[in-house]
Amino acid sequence: MKAGFRKIIDGQKAASSENESTDKMQTPKLYNISSDVKGTWYSVDDQNKMYKTTFTNHTMTSSDGDKSYNETWYLDDGSDPNDTENIHNNWACVAKDPIEKNGITSVNIRGWNPGSGAGSYFGTTSEDVDGILTTVLVSTSGAGAWCDAVYYRTAAMAKKQNTARSDDLEDAD
Repeated sequence: MKAGFRKIIDGQKAASSENESTDKMQTPKLYNISSDVKGTWYSVDDQNKMYKTTFTNHTMTSSDGDKSYNETWYLDDGSDPNDTENIHNNWACVAKDPIEKNGITSVNIRGWNPGSGAGSYFGTTSEDVDGILTTVLVSTSGAGAWCDAVYYRTAAMAKKQNTARSDDLEDAD
């Protein structure tokens, strides 16, 4: 403590446990988004609004034509989601273990500082689209991981399919 006062008198910054803990904080590891999810996907909702979502190595950017949202995906580092000193609005936390539902393995994504909720889930599967087996991205959410959107690789296919889904994808009501 005496050394800290000496530094202040000499016009230097005194070390504190707060400064030391801040210096020790590290950015968590980036999550590597799988190659089958990477790229641009399109979905149309029941109001005929087009959504475009692009996945890169570590980020997801979503747009509804009016607004755009970008987030970087990090592995869950066990930090306290209620820590007000650790707020990152454009960070998402990827759960360590994926879930399996209806034959689809999905990653669980939550905001870095979520208030509550199960978050969102993303996974790919093959669906029959006009007799052709097509890879689709399924977005689910909620405690039951209910399907809220199916994304396609082209805007034209998303428009054509609109909100059509196979019976194996449970809808959120």
